[in-house]
Amino acid sequence: MSSSSTVTKKKGMKLKRPDKSRFVQQSLPAWQFIFTPWSVLPLLFVLGVIFAPLGGAMFVASQRVREVRLDYTNCLGAGNTFTDIPKKNIVYQMTGYNNVSAKWRSENDHCYIRFHIPEKLGAPLYSFYRLTNFYQNHRRYTASVDVFQLRGEPRTKEEIKEGECSPLTVNEDGKPYYPCGLIANSLFNDTFSSLVRYDSWDSTSSLDEYQMTSNGTAWPEDKERYIKTSYNASDVVPPPNWSKMYPDGYNDENFPDISTWDELQVWMRIAALPTFSKLSKKNTTTELESGIYEVDIGYHFPVTEFKGTKSFMLSTTTAIGGKNYFLGIMYMVIAGLNIASGIVLGIACLIKRRRVGDPRYLSWNKQKTT
Repeated sequence: MSSSSTVTKKKGMKLKRPDKSRFVQQSLPAWQFIFTPWSVLPLLFVLGVIFAPLGGAMFVASQRVREVRLDYTNCLGAGNTFTDIPKKNIVYQMTGYNNVSAKWRSENDHCYIRFHIPEKLGAPLYSFYRLTNFYQNHRRYTASVDVFQLRGEPRTKEEIKEGECSPLTVNEDGKPYYPCGLIANSLFNDTFSSLVRYDSWDSTSSLDEYQMTSNGTAWPEDKERYIKTSYNASDVVPPPNWSKMYPDGYNDENFPDISTWDELQVWMRIAALPTFSKLSKKNTTTELESGIYEVDIGYHFPVTEFKGTKSFMLSTTTAIGGKNYFLGIMYMVIAGLNIASGIVLGIACLIKRRRVGDPRYLSWNKQKTT
């Protein structure tokens, strides 16, 4: 009786034995590439032949980018009349243009820069700001943000304090900062006007204005991260460094909607390196005629405290994006290494041949012969 019950139990039990299928038992047919000199050498040469023209095309495309970069870090000391910007502060990438010159003046925390565009620049045209020696990728900096607050949730002061926004969580009255954290607090707040064209360096009457907009400068996937908040304006306060933008705090008229604030969304995307450029404005439809242009820059963002610099950039693009010589050079270097490796290995195989799979070279056979 006990024997039959045991058999019954065994029949009803689920065995832990793996399935006997060929997939589970890892007995499916397989193929493994065997690395021999005559299979590796063609691969090296093919990769070299592919990478070399790709790298060359990327390098040539970067050369076709038209770019102007003007370092305006020390602009406030220029005075109220236009003076020449030092040559070291000016970078031009224009066809056959060597007469690099630009002028600046300052007045009431505004920097006015005039520069020459020697050739027509096609659309789309982008303006950027460029910072140096600013480490956005610092561990403490990148972690200092509350993603739930950015998603529109009205986080309480207790939740903010217990969250990731340290050290900028609430003010001395216990009101949460909105948005909280170091990233939002350090928002780049210099402002850039559209470009105004003049007929000469010292002219006071403008010819026309080249309109540029900040709408659409943020990535589409970034916009999905930001939702209009459920806070009331009286529930929160601006971050400390936003005092120039909101000297009297928030109210119903000036309360920011971060879901449509492209400048903030662009800044909140962390840069990997201490020298970086971020998109400020763009014009995707109209060409920029040659001439002398002026940009009015609201000078607010401090850089001397961290020994950095800030620049205004104007750039066109190509099929691979903006200027990036590094990518093309790396492709050509990889191509050169592949071809050089193929030549060296090919010569080595010709000089010192041996049959592939020769059992005489097995370690145990070598021991017998010695």
